[in-house]
Amino acid sequence: MRVGILLAVLWCLSFQANAAPIWTYDLKGTVAGSEEAAGYLADVDVGDAFSIRMSMQKQLDTSYKIKFTGVIGGWSFSEQETSAYYIFGDLAPERFYTHSSSSPIEAPVGTSGPVDPWDIYLLLLGPGTLDTHEIAEEDRMIKSNGWLDTNKFREGRLSFHFFTQLSPDGNSWVEDDLVGDITSVTEVSEPVPATLLAIGLLGIWCRCRRMQGLWTIEIPS
Repeated sequence: MRVGILLAVLWCLSFQANAAPIWTYDLKGTVAGSEEAAGYLADVDVGDAFSIRMSMQKQLDTSYKIKFTGVIGGWSFSEQETSAYYIFGDLAPERFYTHSSSSPIEAPVGTSGPVDPWDIYLLLLGPGTLDTHEIAEEDRMIKSNGWLDTNKFREGRLSFHFFTQLSPDGNSWVEDDLVGDITSVTEVSEPVPATLLAIGLLGIWCRCRRMQGLWTIEIPS
């Protein structure tokens, strides 16, 4: 029974080992754009700093699984889960951008007036040109294993889309966009491969088996 459980655990870990690693980054910048949009939100003003922690993992369909959370001015927003895409060589800047998120998000506490938060988008631009030529692996901002080369990051953008109610009757809603400039991207840590985790757990199991053998006392019948 115990051998079966061990084999099942090792099989699960070997499956994880074949998955792409999860990379984590800190994105920092400054709120910019419309003071009117920022004025609708409590504890958020143009010129405020923001900090976002983002994890990313490449998927089999070439998209990326993204999770991020952070602080914009004095507003801490809940974790957002979404997908992202990396595109280059199509007559547009080399770019990595998130798709709309279905994660719930609440407006900053103390916000005056009805506000309906919608999505937070992230956009990172690399040094790629507007040509349609293939960018070599070593020159890309995002490598084939899903790693983001922070040395290739050029600039970025944060966009928070929300709706504000302007009429007393509640029938008039207008979209507002709070934007920010991402000025730095820093790698937090390197992921630990699942294979090393599997080897470590196997070693612990073997040691426990040896210790169990030492502790076993046979009582004669």
